[in-house]
Amino acid sequence: FLLQFCNNKLSKNGTMTIDLPYDKSLISNRLNIKPETFSRALAKLEPYGVKRDGNHIVISDAKLLAKFCDCD
Repeated sequence: FLLQFCNNKLSKNGTMTIDLPYDKSLISNRLNIKPETFSRALAKLEPYGVKRDGNHIVISDAKLLAKFCDCD
């Protein structure tokens, strides 16, 4: 889901910042999971360069995340 929003979002320092387009409850509903499950899933992605700051998601290494998701 997050990688879909990464296109052309690369900053000068190599990170990507994504502004979540919807409320967490809408996103989790779309993913067919509970909002708290979505929050836990984001926390589990921290070792893969994903950090959440409110409605902003910072991805420090999209290639690592894509490899984890088997999307590379």
